[in-house]
Amino acid sequence: MRFIGAHRHSMLQLNDSLIIGKGSERWCYQHPKNPNLCIKVAVHLPKPGRKPQSEREASYFGLLKRRSIPFTHLPDYLGTEETSLGLGYVFELIRSEDGSVAARLEDLFHELPATTLREMMLELQTYMLRYGVVPCDMSVRNMLVQTHQGQTRLMLVDGVGNRDFIPLASYCLPFARLKIARIWRKFSTKLNLDLTEA
Repeated sequence: MRFIGAHRHSMLQLNDSLIIGKGSERWCYQHPKNPNLCIKVAVHLPKPGRKPQSEREASYFGLLKRRSIPFTHLPDYLGTEETSLGLGYVFELIRSEDGSVAARLEDLFHELPATTLREMMLELQTYMLRYGVVPCDMSVRNMLVQTHQGQTRLMLVDGVGNRDFIPLASYCLPFARLKIARIWRKFSTKLNLDLTEA
């Protein structure tokens, strides 16, 4: 899928001033022509035998789009564009209602009231179970806290997709829910949070 607004012969120029975040394999840049978009570009090769993270992610987001799920807790994926640093994968840039880029949960984790954190986590968990959104890396580093219509919610902006060699959970909702529930149990134990419904 190519990005619908891209010019065939243009190349986006990316530089350090546009960096939003850095991961182990990819860096995320603000789109130089649209402040409401961001671009993920690979800066390191994946481990031998593993498909590049952006390719896996783009394929999985394409699957979610074909299933017509609501992107209420995920950024929208808009295709690819050529950049000065290689092929970029274009996503919605998550902003809060005041226009600021949404803060990382990792930075706010110890500041948020426990009840607020639990409610946001439960809401994200319910969303993922309902629509079969499988994570490959559940981490507070991959979540943003967005203020929307006076409420706060978690947006899962990275670590989405199924790494299984035979990805049954990508195509069978019951399998997806079993896998998601198992991942969430491990994640909540790691964070020492009770994420069972009251």
